[in-house]
Amino acid sequence: MQLVFSLNSKLVLLSFALFFSPAHAKTDKSNLKPDEIVQLANGTARVDGEAALTRVHAYVFERERRPGARYAFEQYLDIDVDALSPDQRKNYHERTSLMLIDAERGKRIFLQGESGVAIGLQRTDSQGVTSASAWLPFTAQAKNSGWITYSVSGPNQRFTGRAQIVPDHGTSIISDIDDTIRDTHVLDTREMLMNTFVRDLKAVPGMAALYQSALRTAGVRIHYLSNAPHALYPLLQQFFTKAGFPEGSVHPRAISASSAGWAKLFKADLLDSHKAKVIESLMLDFPKRAFVLIGDTGEQDPAIYGAIARKYPERVRMILLRDVTGEARESPRYAKELRGIAPGNWQLFQQVSALTLADLKIEQASQ
Repeated sequence: MQLVFSLNSKLVLLSFALFFSPAHAKTDKSNLKPDEIVQLANGTARVDGEAALTRVHAYVFERERRPGARYAFEQYLDIDVDALSPDQRKNYHERTSLMLIDAERGKRIFLQGESGVAIGLQRTDSQGVTSASAWLPFTAQAKNSGWITYSVSGPNQRFTGRAQIVPDHGTSIISDIDDTIRDTHVLDTREMLMNTFVRDLKAVPGMAALYQSALRTAGVRIHYLSNAPHALYPLLQQFFTKAGFPEGSVHPRAISASSAGWAKLFKADLLDSHKAKVIESLMLDFPKRAFVLIGDTGEQDPAIYGAIARKYPERVRMILLRDVTGEARESPRYAKELRGIAPGNWQLFQQVSALTLADLKIEQASQ
């Protein structure tokens, strides 16, 4: 059952949040250790009166040296690190260090908004991840910036998180990352890992400009999906900034770098799809919004997006797929995976220059 509260009092909203939170600040304490880090991915927030229901995604880990893991990765890629260029060697050491970590299970953390109220989240799972929704104050600063800010305190430092304010009406662009906005070459595992850990990150030409243009329409928001693990979230943020992509919520996969092989971390499973779960969660959180799904043909985006569009035909306005496989639109694959989708509601593209804002079928939010 879904309960919807239409309350205008900040005090009442925060009291509800505190009362129904998994743990009360007065009855429990954070068990973070000094060397443990809390990573807070950009989330979403829905405003109701003077507070915003904020989706929080936290990943708790500690750094490890693990020289054996790095050596095994070098052997897997069959590379001589000393033979890399200075820039590539720098990339390699910085990026692989993101993966040399241990996810921390059973950690209790407390969220603080500007009101100072501490809201306990559920303990982290075996992947070091915890997610929750919490009512946080909707301040004048948040209204002007479009973002809710909050923090989590550890023994030695404070970790800051943000959530994008999403209006009730408008269009949400759901964007895949690898091979959609970043040239990753996911179908070739070695190339994928080299492009992720060694080479400079390369954006798909024109995608950042297209998304920036889309955001000029009232009510448009962007949500980035990735099958990359939480450990690589800082790398994703670095890519967005350097390539000029607009900010949005970011949804990495909840899989621990310490519980899977290097290549396995990037593989998807349609039967238990991270992407499908995130998309459906966003649709349920914002039931009056329209959605545009943007991905590529390299893996399972056509099947996932097709299934979502069949389930929510009135909500999905357009599916755009970057063609990286060269299959004809009339191929048996698309006939199966996009069955039941009107021909005008999905499109293949190779060059972003072939797209216009009209192709996104963006619906302007009412003011």
